[in-house]
Amino acid sequence: MIKTILKKLILSILNFKISIKKYLIGIPSILIIMLLLFIGFYNYAPVATTRVVNSTFKFFGFVNLLYLDTDDLEYLKEYKSENIVGAYEKQILIHKRFIRYLKRVDKCAKDNNLVISVNSSYRHKGNIKYVRKVKPVRNSNHVAGFAIDFNPILNNEKYFSSNLSLRYLHKQPKEIQSFIKCIRKDKDLRWGGVFNDPIHIDFPLNKKYPKRWDKYKEQCYQDYEKAHKKWMFWK
Repeated sequence: MIKTILKKLILSILNFKISIKKYLIGIPSILIIMLLLFIGFYNYAPVATTRVVNSTFKFFGFVNLLYLDTDDLEYLKEYKSENIVGAYEKQILIHKRFIRYLKRVDKCAKDNNLVISVNSSYRHKGNIKYVRKVKPVRNSNHVAGFAIDFNPILNNEKYFSSNLSLRYLHKQPKEIQSFIKCIRKDKDLRWGGVFNDPIHIDFPLNKKYPKRWDKYKEQCYQDYEKAHKKWMFWK
């Protein structure tokens, strides 16, 4: 991206054939732009704590997010509630048939006075960046819109994967433990802590109904491709 901007600046200088004097003035300008870009992206930090980030970055403290207008989409829907929120106001996208399951997660959170901060929901294959070396799951429920990755928040304190692991869960506040217990008691929901991914919740569509997984994945993909997209910024 930075290379593209610099290339355009240099080409504009050459194409307009500006005088040597103006050209010399332009060099410091380019250096200043390069410095600002470096400072802005030097503070780059993936806003998700999971292994992928969906079109999200920071620039001068602003969070940049890709938003979809889901009103006219048939399958891919946005989920909003007081107890389940997108991390850094990220949009929560799921398949419409996962909504009823996520509402159960919502109730578990509400009953335990928690806010669930969602780092990752639906993952579009062209919109995923791996930020650390983790073997990807080929048939992830994220790509079918049937999973979320999350961090619970209690009294403004966020809890992470290391806190929620089976090894350390018993040391966490009772509300956190009760929330996980609520998820595990649900006959349909699956908590990722049982397979070493404690910030993951899904409906195991890929295991129970692999043909439906294929179908819902394609439905989400097609909706995402045709959706109206817009960039939004928050401080």
